Amino acid sequence: SRTVPITSSYPLWTMLWAWMFFGKKIITQTLLGALFIFLAIVIVRKGGLEERLNPKGFIYAILAPISWSIAIVLLDFLSLYIDPFALAGLRMTSAAIGISVFLPKYSKELKGLTKSEIGILSGAALLGLIIGQYAFVKSVSLVGSHISTPISAINPIVSSLLAVALLKEPPNSKIFVGLILAVVGVVLISTVH
Repeated sequence: SRTVPITSSYPLWTMLWAWMFFGKKIITQTLLGALFIFLAIVIVRKGGLEERLNPKGFIYAILAPISWSIAIVLLDFLSLYIDPFALAGLRMTSAAIGISVFLPKYSKELKGLTKSEIGILSGAALLGLIIGQYAFVKSVSLVGSHISTPISAINPIVSSLLAVALLKEPPNSKIFVGLILAVVGVVLISTVH
């Protein structure tokens, strides 16, 4: 839980890189909206238990949002030259090639998947990897990474709400506070003129 604020900071890093390297205009309202969304994510994702301090874990926690944000800003740049559908396909293909290096380690587990589990994984892949990736890349190409990244970062809040609605997980105040902050953040960012 100590790394949640660090790993949740990638929208802020994305805004910084977009401003520094591509001259994207970041106005106070957009930054404030991103900060509200950041706080919402931290509140929803932060566990109640404290973890012991692990310096190596913090290095990875810092590396994650910085690498994500650089990749997103590069995606923003590439969207000027490559069609969003093709770019989303290239992004997914690259990720598939990268992750396939680790598949042999999990071959026994993968062979044990049931038809039901394969169906669920296929549905998740369709929604998350195909539709989600394309929607994100298209949004980056239309409004820029500095706008689309903070808005799309609300997925932990959406996941928490879906868990309450579909999986009957008990709601808690963190989910509702996070939802309010996320909605305020999205409204602030999306009403920028």
